[in-house]
Order: sequence, then C-alpha cells, then structure tokens
Amino acid sequence: MSTYNEFEEEEYGKLNTHIFGRLFSLLKPHWKYAVGFLLCISMVSAIDSYTTFLSKRIIDEGIIAGSREAIVQTVILYGSIILLQALGSFGYIYLVGILAERVRYDLRKKMFNHLQQLGNFGCHLGCD
Repeated sequence: MSTYNEFEEEEYGKLNTHIFGRLFSLLKPHWKYAVGFLLCISMVSAIDSYTTFLSKRIIDEGIIAGSREAIVQTVILYGSIILLQALGSFGYIYLVGILAERVRYDLRKKMFNHLQQLGNFGCHLGCD
C-alpha cells in the first residue's frame, strides 16, 4: 500500500520537457520581467559571494596588519555593496511579484475564455 508521499512522488514529482515548455510559453509575453528577475537574482548572488571576500580583506589587511585606513576603506566599500545587494533583493522580489500576478491573470483569462466557449453546456436543469 502506498503512502501519500509515494503517490505524490510517482505521479506529480517528475518534471519533463512538456512542463517546462508550458512554463516558458506562459512567461514568453512577459520576458522583460523574467530577464530582469534573473539579472537581479544573479547580481544578489554575486554580491553575496563578494561580501565573503571583503570580510577576508577586513581581517587580513585591517585587523591583522593593524591598518586603520584599510579597515575604514573596506567597511565603507562593504556598506555600499550591502546597499546594492538590498536594492537587488528588492528588485527581484518586486519583479517576481509582478511576473506572478501577470501570469496568474493570463491563466485566469485563458480559463474564462475557455469556459465562455463551452457556453451553457451541462446546464440542463433550467439555467437562465
């Protein structure tokens, strides 16, 4: 006897080219938002890895070397990079929200049009 998780894995857990094709067809009209989202998320990822390098510089060039100037310069750079990362994070959250709402609207509109084409099919009990 299969459990709920096994059923879900067997039936719905598999991604294939058909699913990705449908996804990309829904995103195609909104490609600018999708590209903007991908650029923002890439920027945030790159900045996240760069902050690790800046932390190393603060320790190596500032604290261990005893250079107050190096610490101040690196901390100022670190702060400006963090602000840039915050803007990138806001950008990708904003763009994903817009993208999701537009795709959701397109799906609702597609479903509504499909239901309108069906007409009063199945309304055999005296629908107005």
